[in-house]
Amino acid sequence: MNIIIRSYSIRGMKMDKLFNNIYNLTYNHLVTPYNLLNNLKLENYHEINFRKNNLEIIAEIKCTVDKQELTFEYIFDNNNFLKQVAYFSESNKNILFDREAELTQERNKFIRKVNVQKKVI
Repeated sequence: MNIIIRSYSIRGMKMDKLFNNIYNLTYNHLVTPYNLLNNLKLENYHEINFRKNNLEIIAEIKCTVDKQELTFEYIFDNNNFLKQVAYFSESNKNILFDREAELTQERNKFIRKVNVQKKVI
């Protein structure tokens, strides 16, 4: 089955870009635990620790950003797909990326664009 997405531009966002975003969030790793190890070569990275629970691989990274020591947490599923990225400041966990939330947001944008397109046609 072939999927054809025409380059409709509605309110500045092309449908094919939304489709590609959804595809990437669904099928691409984005970053893997192995990619994080390469960051340890960078001067501002101090420590990377990995642990796992039954369903996830968790990477804790300590590094310096803008002269401030920060701890980042990367959570992967057992297939090395990035699920979430967060950093900790004081006692707060600040979510930078959440795959499910991003995917839901992109799907909703796509559906809204399709519905608007149907009304226009």
